[in-house]
Amino acid sequence: MKKHSSIMLLRNLDPAVGHCSGMRYLVLNLHNHLIEADVANGTHAEIRIMIPRIPLITTEDYPFLFSRKLFPVKLAFGITPNLFQGQTLEKGGIYLPTPVFSHDQF
Repeated sequence: MKKHSSIMLLRNLDPAVGHCSGMRYLVLNLHNHLIEADVANGTHAEIRIMIPRIPLITTEDYPFLFSRKLFPVKLAFGITPNLFQGQTLEKGGIYLPTPVFSHDQF
């Protein structure tokens, strides 16, 4: 991950403000424990968010505890048709090796 890359949120951070799972952001700065990002599009465009590392602890019944901290994001190079519904883009590309839409859907 580097500056100006597109990322997608994997967890709800603040649903009241619109920072929900599946939201796309543009990375502004990367820090050890924090990602500074702007909302890529939509009604909350260009709102800055600080994405922290979130602790992840196992819930399985192991004799020991697994614990680590992760950023709840992934790179958003390509997204499925269901995820990009309702988004406005200046440029976009579609690669459809097999039909994905039914009759009169597209």
